[in-house]
Amino acid sequence: MELKKISFIESELTKIQEESNSDNQFLYLLLLGNQTEKAIRTLPSFAENISLLWDGWSGPKWMKYIFSFMAGHAGLYKFSDKLKMKELALEASIGGLVQIIKSKKELDNDLIKLLTEKGVNPQYVRDFLTNKEDTELIEIVCDREELLDNEPAGYFIKILN
Repeated sequence: MELKKISFIESELTKIQEESNSDNQFLYLLLLGNQTEKAIRTLPSFAENISLLWDGWSGPKWMKYIFSFMAGHAGLYKFSDKLKMKELALEASIGGLVQIIKSKKELDNDLIKLLTEKGVNPQYVRDFLTNKEDTELIEIVCDREELLDNEPAGYFIKILN
């Protein structure tokens, strides 16, 4: 896995957004926890042309009931307007891992099945996408507290091409 620190995560996300802005590309955003159930479920009402495909608890099932007051919800979204991805990915990456999946094939049912059967784990998604052709996985974690030239600094991790 290649870890590359970049000074402006926005420029990388803009590039990804532009590359995927065609009819033969599907773009997904997977938020892997640190969100409330309400935040996950109401996001589509705040951003047009994004649909919630799946949501659920991001930790072990037994923790859901003991720690129900904690933000530990995950969600899988699909963009029909891919130009919304950058803004939402940056906002969602504050304090948590975000996976962006670009694919030339629709993966809705496969991703939902993976999350439902195996649970929420970034490695499960990595393993699942390893053998998929024409698919790219980008993971980001953004530290919004540290600023470089008045822009959020962060980490951009590109894993699969």
